[in-house]
This record gives sequence, structure tokens and C-alpha cells, in this order.
Amino acid sequence: MVKYNKFKFYVLYLFYKLIALIYEVKKPKLRFFIYELLYSLHKLKDRKSMLPYPFEDSLIETKFGKFYVKKGSTEAITVSPAYERPDLNYLIKIISKNISSKNILFLDIGANIGGYTVAVGNTFRDKDAVKIISYEPIGEYYEVLKRNVSVNGLDGKVECKKIALSDVCEHRWVEFQGIREEVRTSTLDKELKDLINDADLIIIKIDVEGMEKSVLQGGREVLSSGKPFYLLVEDFVNTNIVTFVRDELNADFVDKFTPYNSWWRITKTPAL
Repeated sequence: MVKYNKFKFYVLYLFYKLIALIYEVKKPKLRFFIYELLYSLHKLKDRKSMLPYPFEDSLIETKFGKFYVKKGSTEAITVSPAYERPDLNYLIKIISKNISSKNILFLDIGANIGGYTVAVGNTFRDKDAVKIISYEPIGEYYEVLKRNVSVNGLDGKVECKKIALSDVCEHRWVEFQGIREEVRTSTLDKELKDLINDADLIIIKIDVEGMEKSVLQGGREVLSSGKPFYLLVEDFVNTNIVTFVRDELNADFVDKFTPYNSWWRITKTPAL
């Protein structure tokens, strides 16, 4: 299990929640600040559950963009500028560092309503070298994802796909936050087959509630193509994913900024 610096994490957590939030949320500024405080207090009591947004706002506007959210849902926290901020900062840093010399493909797998997608899209709006593909299989979230991409004027920048990535192509039933739905699955190999030659660097964010291994197993060919990959992998739901990424993908550990995710880089052929 890879470890993160708890002291640094909580210092940044408090900074982004209590200080930066005041400047980075444009509207509703006060209500959202109150929500973040309530959310943090709720997490002290119950770390596993998320507090629904208690106000009537359906549109949240932050420094990263505009986001429609479902009233009474937990979607608002995922578009907060404080949400997984160290990971988002590092993602933007990687793209910024490589954008002058590389064509970059960012895959947001498990995009939800587009927190990462919109932030990256708006940050690199005018950079043709950055292409974004967002995957969200649950219809309710997919429709909000598309709406958020559109309201930010990113339709030409972001391609949204109503697909679940896995190790096989099929139809299957999935359940997420009380929603049970039949979805179509695809694989990384299939999705990247016609795109990989045009990309100099591929960055993949995977947040699929413990199914990260299946997603990566479906990318046997592309991950062994010799192309450089950065992986941002959710690792707190299924902690065994760390062993798989390190030992079977032969990936190099880069860093772990939060309790939720870890960063990896593939620069050599994985042992798949």
C-alpha cells in the first residue's frame, strides 16, 4: 500500500476548504461555503458517506467552470474547487509541462457530472494539442455531464461517451448510488485503437468504484504499446489495485497526494 503525507494533505484540505473556497466559488458563494463546512463536519462523524447539498441551487459556478447539479444530491461536492484538489493540480501541471511539444489525450473514466472534465477543458480551452474523452455509463449522470460540457462551451473540446470501460465488450447491469441500469461496456484497447498513434502522451483518470483493475485489464495492447501513460487511479475502494498497477503493469509510482487516489507512470512494456 502506498502512503500519502497526512500532514500536508490536511493542511491543503483546510486551505482549499476554508480560505481558497471563498475566492474560487463565484456563486452561490456563501451557501456553498456553508455546505463545505457541513460536509467536513459530516465526514468527521461518518467518513464513508457523502452529505447531500441542502440548498435549492441547481447551478454552481467556480473558477473551473459552470456546473449543473441535481438538487438534493451529492453532486455538488464533486465540482467543488476543493474536491481532490491536489490531484487536479498535478493533472494540470503534467499537461502544462508537456503541452508545448506533445499531443495529449486525457481520458476521464468514471466522469460523473464532469468535475475533472470541465476543469481540464476550460484550463486548456484554446490548446488544440489537448483532447478529452469522458466516459460515464449511468444515464442520469451522463446527461448532466453533457449539459455541463455544453454550458461551458466545450462541445468541440470534449467527447462524451455513455460507456463503461471494462475487460470485455458486452452489456451488463450496474448499480451506483441507488441507480440500477443496463450499460454497454467497451475496453481501453478498443477505444484507443484509432487514437493512440496521434497521441504523444496519454493521461487516464480512473474512478469506477473498485472496478479499476478490469478497466486496466482491458487495455493490454495499448498499455504495452510503448506510449507514455500517466494513470490517476482511485485506490481506496479496492486497495489491491496498487499491487496490480505496480507488479503487473510494471508502472512506476509517482506520488500520492490524497487518501483517495495514487499517480503512476508507464514508460516501459507492462508484464501482462
